[in-house]
Amino acid sequence: MGGSVGHRGVGGIFSRRNKCLVVTLIFTIALLIFLMNAGLFSNVSSYTGELCKVDDIPLQKNLNKKKFSGNWFVSNIKGLDNKLLATMMDFSDVKINFVYKDENNYDIRSVGGKMYGWWCPIGEGHVPTKDNNSPQKMQIFFDTSTGKKFGTKDLWVVKTDYTSYTILYSCWDVTSDGRCEAKGAYLAVLKRNTDPLPQSVLDEINSTVQKCCINPGSLRVVRHDGYCKKEHVEIS
Repeated sequence: MGGSVGHRGVGGIFSRRNKCLVVTLIFTIALLIFLMNAGLFSNVSSYTGELCKVDDIPLQKNLNKKKFSGNWFVSNIKGLDNKLLATMMDFSDVKINFVYKDENNYDIRSVGGKMYGWWCPIGEGHVPTKDNNSPQKMQIFFDTSTGKKFGTKDLWVVKTDYTSYTILYSCWDVTSDGRCEAKGAYLAVLKRNTDPLPQSVLDEINSTVQKCCINPGSLRVVRHDGYCKKEHVEIS
């Protein structure tokens, strides 16, 4: 009789129902960890509390197109507001090569990795400048199926020192009074290499990002794990 009770106890612990509950619990914990890493529960706002007038966005003065050309590595971005979607669409090892054609045109080649380097797609496009008096106000178009869906977008150089970093800005949705909608503001920090920047330069970058009405603390870090080395060489 006592043995029967013991047998039922063991069977209860390892029953199919309890195994399913354990698996569900593990899956739920893993999902919560993923969502926390994705920043879905983060209370860091992407914005400084106001919407910038597009005409007030600070821009690099006297942009030297030749000095700006060449290879850049994406370090930080402000993109989609939905943290989960942003994480799912995030690429690592993102490198961009601005190929100088003339004072009004770049060709652009870029690569980014997904799934730990199992997929490192290369994108090609064009970056023209419409107004010679504003060389820092460029536009970008990618010759890919996704790029054709998005169409041509503004790409402005907010600030660069040419040798270590640059800040790019794009507004995809302007209000009737000339402000950039919060969800339509995009910003990227690029570096000439993947080495850490000095704190003085980081402070300068953060200050400039704030002037674009974007909280620098909300920028997503782009990982560089070295999974797309072959493609990096190919676009250089």
